[in-house]
Amino acid sequence: MGEKLREHLQEIASQIASFEAEESQQNRPAGSASGGSRFEKEVSSGIASLVALLCKENIAIPMRVRKELSGPFPRRSKLTGDNVVAVESLSTGRFIVFNLENLVLDQESCPYKGTKTVPDNWLKKAFLVEEWCDLRIEDIEKIGVIPDEHEGLPFAGPAYRQIYRGLKTEFDGVILFVEGDQLLSKTLVEIKSAKSSRRRRIDGNAHERFSYQNLDYVEIGAKYLRTELLLLTNDAYIRYKNKYHTGFAVHALRLGQAFSWYRFSMVSSAGQYLRLFEGWVDWLEGKR
Repeated sequence: MGEKLREHLQEIASQIASFEAEESQQNRPAGSASGGSRFEKEVSSGIASLVALLCKENIAIPMRVRKELSGPFPRRSKLTGDNVVAVESLSTGRFIVFNLENLVLDQESCPYKGTKTVPDNWLKKAFLVEEWCDLRIEDIEKIGVIPDEHEGLPFAGPAYRQIYRGLKTEFDGVILFVEGDQLLSKTLVEIKSAKSSRRRRIDGNAHERFSYQNLDYVEIGAKYLRTELLLLTNDAYIRYKNKYHTGFAVHALRLGQAFSWYRFSMVSSAGQYLRLFEGWVDWLEGKR
């Protein structure tokens, strides 16, 4: 990889990692802070810049994505929104698909060069919890979690299955690594930012939602092999005192030891983002 390319990747990495939201404000309603959504846009903007850079350096070309809908043959395909982009290597034919809510390419500097078609379920980032809860309902009944029907509660006894019916666990994005027509790996992306109002310890509770998603991913990974969970954060998690960054890592170690299919990685610093981007470029060029 050339030094100039690496310098540009470093700039993108530093921009993402150094993001920090505004300070917490008293009496602000729960859920009204915008830092999380702003950081998601920052990540998407950085990846859009990465795609444009690969295009400018003649390493890869951006392509629109069509999703092939499930059903009887001949199957129909549908063009995805602008937030789904494929980038294909000019030398290996490998391509990466990015599916991120706020991903928008600059078409003037880096126009699309065609389309790539992938099965609709490859892009799936929301999972019905009944996929794994239904399989465990008899086991959890044995440990006394489900109230008896005579208690008159709306979800007691046989009706308990309806308590979670239709509910989902959804991730912030998906990244696909494809060679030919083979899906080699699917990454489920979760994006979480932290901030510190007093510049000593992080505040907010984004970590709590991720911890729950992480446990749900244990079930999702068991059903959907060749997947990985990728947590992208800003570097506030490693600039300010907290127990969460280390906790995520310890939990991942434990889960990885217990479940062979569990795969997790976390990126927080500029150096880590740089290594992530370099890894993507190396993979596209067949170096990994």
